[in-house]
Amino acid sequence: MPTTTHVQKLRKEGRLDLSIQAIQTRQVKSRRQAARLYNIPETTLRNRAGGARPQAIANAQKRKLYPVEEQALVQWILDLDRRGFPPQIIDVRQMADHLLAARGQIPPPYPTGKCWVSRFIKTQPELQIKWNRKFHSQRALYKDPIEISA
Repeated sequence: MPTTTHVQKLRKEGRLDLSIQAIQTRQVKSRRQAARLYNIPETTLRNRAGGARPQAIANAQKRKLYPVEEQALVQWILDLDRRGFPPQIIDVRQMADHLLAARGQIPPPYPTGKCWVSRFIKTQPELQIKWNRKFHSQRALYKDPIEISA
């Protein structure tokens, strides 16, 4: 299910396409007028009309894994977590390397780097880690459940 920001980005992309089309068919006189009419930043419209690609597409080419491979890796991590086996960093890294090797490219792509897993987790909202509160040392000294709950 798409998130709210994802839907907003899609709407903005649609407005951008419409504004560029309006400029090309001369329905509007200038880029500035098209930007105001379609509620788009003028600089974004100028860059896109000049051939710049959207950030999501430009950044996807810099990533180690393809989006489909990333989603498969996320599903694998979540599946392991549901089963009660949260994967270790080395496990995720080995699985990513396995996905890279399965492409069958010649020469094979370089394996993932030392910090690749932590950067990957930061980019995936489904994998955001929630840390537990630190267990207070004074509570650990009590053996009475009533005292602990107090």
